[in-house]
Amino acid sequence: MKYRVVFERLKCLTGSDFTSVRAGGGGIQNEALSQATANALGIQVVAGPVEATSCGNVITQMVGMGCLPDFKAGRELISRSFEFKTFTPAAGNEWEAAYVKFKAIIGI
Repeated sequence: MKYRVVFERLKCLTGSDFTSVRAGGGGIQNEALSQATANALGIQVVAGPVEATSCGNVITQMVGMGCLPDFKAGRELISRSFEFKTFTPAAGNEWEAAYVKFKAIIGI
């Protein structure tokens, strides 16, 4: 539910209505967490790669050395190089009720 609090703040700050979120790193190996995130946020979670930090470092170096033109090309390279798994939110009524209750508990 704390993910949802932060997500709502990001939407407010950016004025954007996100349709998905990308998650990378070791935590994505926990499929229950990825599914719960999709459920809590009410949007798709695209999980992968596990080694996201290393990928970002390599892409940064490749852009810096001129091997890639920009970070967009780097993201496309990563998208072609790794498998991703998409988690779609389940029915939202239970999660929405839990979020309302959570906000009351933490006082927001």
